[in-house]
Amino acid sequence: MTLIAVPIPIADPGEIDRAVARAVRAAERGADLIEWRIDPLAGASADAVPEIVAVVRTLIARSPRPSIVTLRSVDEGGMFDDPDGAHAAALLVGIGALQPPPAYLDLEFALLERQRARLAPLLRSPADDRARVILSCHDFSGRPPDLTARVRRLIDDPCDPAVIKIAWRARSVRDNLEAFDLLDTRARPMIALCMGDAGLPSRVLAPRFGAFLTFAAPERDEATAPGQPTIDEMTDRYRVRAIGASTALYGVIGWPVAQSPGPRVHNRAFAQSGQDAVYLPLPVAPGWESFKASLADLLDHGGPPGRGRIGLRGASVTIPHKAHLLRFAGARGGRLSPLAQRCGVANTLTVDEDGRLAVDNTDAPAALACLSAALGPGRTPAGLRVAILGAGGAARAIAAVLVDGGAEVRVVARRPAQARELAESIAASGAAASPGRAPPCTPGGDIRAAEPDALRAAEIDVVVNATPVGMMHGPSPDGVPLPPGFTLSPHHLVFETVASPENTALVRAARAAGARVVTGIDLFLAQALLQFMAWTGSAPPPDVYDRRSLLDEPIPPPAATPDTPG
Repeated sequence: MTLIAVPIPIADPGEIDRAVARAVRAAERGADLIEWRIDPLAGASADAVPEIVAVVRTLIARSPRPSIVTLRSVDEGGMFDDPDGAHAAALLVGIGALQPPPAYLDLEFALLERQRARLAPLLRSPADDRARVILSCHDFSGRPPDLTARVRRLIDDPCDPAVIKIAWRARSVRDNLEAFDLLDTRARPMIALCMGDAGLPSRVLAPRFGAFLTFAAPERDEATAPGQPTIDEMTDRYRVRAIGASTALYGVIGWPVAQSPGPRVHNRAFAQSGQDAVYLPLPVAPGWESFKASLADLLDHGGPPGRGRIGLRGASVTIPHKAHLLRFAGARGGRLSPLAQRCGVANTLTVDEDGRLAVDNTDAPAALACLSAALGPGRTPAGLRVAILGAGGAARAIAAVLVDGGAEVRVVARRPAQARELAESIAASGAAASPGRAPPCTPGGDIRAAEPDALRAAEIDVVVNATPVGMMHGPSPDGVPLPPGFTLSPHHLVFETVASPENTALVRAARAAGARVVTGIDLFLAQALLQFMAWTGSAPPPDVYDRRSLLDEPIPPPAATPDTPG
């Protein structure tokens, strides 16, 4: 069983009571081990060793779970600066001599190579009265160029560690696959983790690959490494205790994805319906080559096409990869729904047991349902004058269903050529097909590109924001995408596609003007329900895909913005 360790830093002896209280809360929430991070406490003077060892003795005695004691150096992401390692060696030897000792001592491999003679008392064969050694190596700059050789040195070191640990900052989600390969071929108990937002799969899926342990922060603002989820997220949202070799992986692929409400809603649906599945954010940098390489590796790594060891069975695909998904599935001979082909973009990937791909667009029917609900009973898009701001994947899907419903659509984009291409492709591609049926195009539907300064508020009934303007950690989180001089009024219906935050600047402006509003959360929940049905072939549990399901847990900001592509 993969254990969960919760790191708790301590910087002052006066913090012992508070640190122990945090450890007790972590244990109540599911922690198996408490990692006492003493590098904030450790000083640079050898005279401080007895005092620090005494603090550690108290922490071990009062810990509600077995203890790991870690003295992390500055070079490996910690706070202890001891260039030659002599003081660190003295501290660790003193802690290792405690009775009772901690269950584990984290020993950095770089320190061991510098101070092997001083550390000799820790390296004797472990006994019941001796701390076991976790021999560790961390690289916060990225994947070590000598990763495989470094792991081999850890495994073969004559100190014969009880556990080896390797951690590096992920460059992309593909780094997780290398961590899983290391676990698959481990020669002794191992921890293999990727740090950063892209490294979350290595933490959550650690039980699938038999890792010795994984780490979780006590609270969101108390992570000791980038990308570290909280203990509540690990045990409740991702249900790490239930993850095993057969657990199916789903996720949201895009850039950025840290703000997506998908993991909270889909994981709740999986839990309540008894699905052996987990849904994770999977950030993939912009660009076709990045998407193609990342998705191909996630699907195929360690197995035949579509049946890789990571167990990917489906995904939600968002900005900027919706057109890439359609292209990818087409190149692999996947089944493309008529609606996805009509829109020219897809947002839903399903992988069957034989590895065959199917893609669909759930944005389009969800947008139509949300708009119809906002218009009122018996109302349809027929005759509506609609301005769509943006020319990306969401704009294409919404434009297609509105034109087919008889609306007059005007597309406005920052790059006029993109608006013209969208309008021309939708106009030329024929009637849309909803899942399982193909409704006829309502007479009167029309689509054209428009210049921003030619858009007249009095001539528009519905404004659709299909740009990332307003998105948390997007290009303009506080922006309003309306063209200059366009003034909202109670006459308008504003359709926001940004889901996080729900109350974007555009939504606030619309409500202040008395306009009717469809929020991005409304659209998100409607299309997410259709995704669940595509993945599982069944209806979801009641109330999961209801906006009340999000009120219990407001959308938090991500722990960090996604790493820059590179």
